[in-house]
Amino acid sequence: MKLDPFAWSEVNLNEKIQAGKGILRVRCSAPAPLYVEAEGYEVLAEVGTSFEIDLSEAVTWRVDAPKGARIFWMPPPVTSHRPYGEVYTNIDRMPHESGQLAEVTRAMRMLELERRSVLKEIRSEAAALRAARDAAEKSVQPGIEAAPEQTEETGDAHETV
Repeated sequence: MKLDPFAWSEVNLNEKIQAGKGILRVRCSAPAPLYVEAEGYEVLAEVGTSFEIDLSEAVTWRVDAPKGARIFWMPPPVTSHRPYGEVYTNIDRMPHESGQLAEVTRAMRMLELERRSVLKEIRSEAAALRAARDAAEKSVQPGIEAAPEQTEETGDAHETV
């Protein structure tokens, strides 16, 4: 077994610790008895310095070690995690899709929605600028009126309506 020093946790002497169903790994610096308790019934599991016991159910265990001894146990590895964020189920993906492909498809959809949103915003800003420019051009130009026409007969200026 490859030794991972960070996987082992030190416990106090005669401390009762909960352990779930599965393998219980305990090491002790001096020979000592290991007691296992389930449903109020305590039994002697083994005597020694290294224990590896396959538990059939959740139990409470303790090592009755002499004073000065150090006790270490390896908590079982976590095999499942509580989901957080967006959770995918099999119903969310097609039979031919993997989870990674579904994630890529979701990211592409989000990118397309964002692109459409940006284009809509650009178009509305351009329309607002055009409207402002047209309003500014109308206010800058003075009103041009038609010059009165002169007729040859009278020589007077008449306005044509």
